[in-house]
Amino acid sequence: MIDPTDFVMPDLPEVAPRWLMLLKEAVASVKGRGGVLQAAQRMGVSRPYVARVLMTGKNRIEHPSPKFIERVLAAFGQGRVDCPHLARDIALGQ
Repeated sequence: MIDPTDFVMPDLPEVAPRWLMLLKEAVASVKGRGGVLQAAQRMGVSRPYVARVLMTGKNRIEHPSPKFIERVLAAFGQGRVDCPHLARDIALGQ
């Protein structure tokens, strides 16, 4: 007989937050090495902060401030935000 408490939870792929995907796309869209600088200037933050958010390793900023995330969404999100209740992005006015 199958015990209802025995179940296998499948390993779901880790999905990057929308703000991080937007930031990576903005940096990658610039030809050459100036993507981080242009993204930082557009958001009004320092280039090293953006670089540390995107890097891997011990000096990485794992959890950037909510203000930084707001700036990423404002600069590159085109007025859309993530809605945790609907599990999708919606217009800022909604």
